Amino acid sequence: MRVRSPAVNLAAIAYVQCTPDTGTSVFLRDSLGNGPVLRGPRHAALSAIKGTKIVYDRTSAQLTYPSIKPYGRSYPEGKVAVNSSGGAIAKVARNGDMLSIDLEKLLVKQEECLASHSTGRVDRVREDGSVIYHRVCDRSGTVVHDETGKNIPVTATHASWLKRGVVFSLVDQDVIAVWPSKTAKVPSMVLGGAVK
Repeated sequence: MRVRSPAVNLAAIAYVQCTPDTGTSVFLRDSLGNGPVLRGPRHAALSAIKGTKIVYDRTSAQLTYPSIKPYGRSYPEGKVAVNSSGGAIAKVARNGDMLSIDLEKLLVKQEECLASHSTGRVDRVREDGSVIYHRVCDRSGTVVHDETGKNIPVTATHASWLKRGVVFSLVDQDVIAVWPSKTAKVPSMVLGGAVK
């Protein structure tokens, strides 16, 4: 995402303040809280300092940044907490203001324990008092899990972008980005705008 762009940064502030309860706003709020602040000269200077790699002459040295509210409201600082989902679309069905999306088949191979035995040694005690004993894996192997998504609810706002074969990314029920195919390197839509 181009939160380093002043135009995108300022548009994101307006979007978050005007539509605070959407999935897109959740995504943008975390991006604003964790990205560079480009509103005003003091915040731009502080963002430049935060973005600079600083090498200390002592291992115990630390730099503390001032705590500010760059957008007039408090946005979280730290790691981005937004989880997105999505995938390649197999089928789209419309139901009023919502879409129901089925994803293409997704088989995931994982190495798992197929046979194990208990050592009799206590591993932990649950809150309810039951005991979990330590187990040792005797035999492992590859297991295939079907993680195909079915009936994923999506707001119909971006229905024109969501067709069979395209790949999309979703936060809550809002589409954040769309790629024209599984092999596409560049999205065709990001945050409701066409990518050219």
